[in-house]
Amino acid sequence: MINNPVPATHCIKLGGSLLRRNDVAERLPAWLEAIRAREPDENQVLIVGGGGAVEWLRELDRGAGLDPAAAHWAAIGMMDANARAVAGWLPMAELTDAWPPAPSEPSGVCRLLMPGRFLREVEPSLPRPTLPIRWSVTSDSIAARIASLLSARLTLVKSADVETPTDGAGWRGLAEQGVVDACFADFVGGLSRVELTTLDRPPLRGA
Repeated sequence: MINNPVPATHCIKLGGSLLRRNDVAERLPAWLEAIRAREPDENQVLIVGGGGAVEWLRELDRGAGLDPAAAHWAAIGMMDANARAVAGWLPMAELTDAWPPAPSEPSGVCRLLMPGRFLREVEPSLPRPTLPIRWSVTSDSIAARIASLLSARLTLVKSADVETPTDGAGWRGLAEQGVVDACFADFVGGLSRVELTTLDRPPLRGA
């Protein structure tokens, strides 16, 4: 079951910094509904970044020093917590920690994935490259890994409107600017389609 790819799936990663927007509770559902209306048969898998909670962890690490593995799993726990919080804004989305998070046939479902269980229990046993356990892996690389395993297209929803790179060098450049994490270029290469966008600009139509 784990190894079967899910067709017609759109993996959407919502940057945690967007949770600070005053209008996010209204803007996010409308943004998703616009995509679902345009492509009603496409499954959606949503992943929420850690946002300010993870930034607090980074400050703690810079000040007192944290065990890298402990910090990594604490950050993953914050992603799960943010998914639970965001679920209250998205009546169209089903909150889940199951893998795979969408059915094996396209049916227009929307799943909000808490990735902690998958990352602990499933991902380490799947084909390489597996995700390293360190600070250089954030929700961007996690979303890329999940999209690859689901044969999905990937959209990263960011705070800043940034042009989508066309190759690994471009992604590494964005990593140096802090737009994506340092490991993202290692996981994005196998994806058929990746796009950067914002909540003010919906992603392009799927293939």
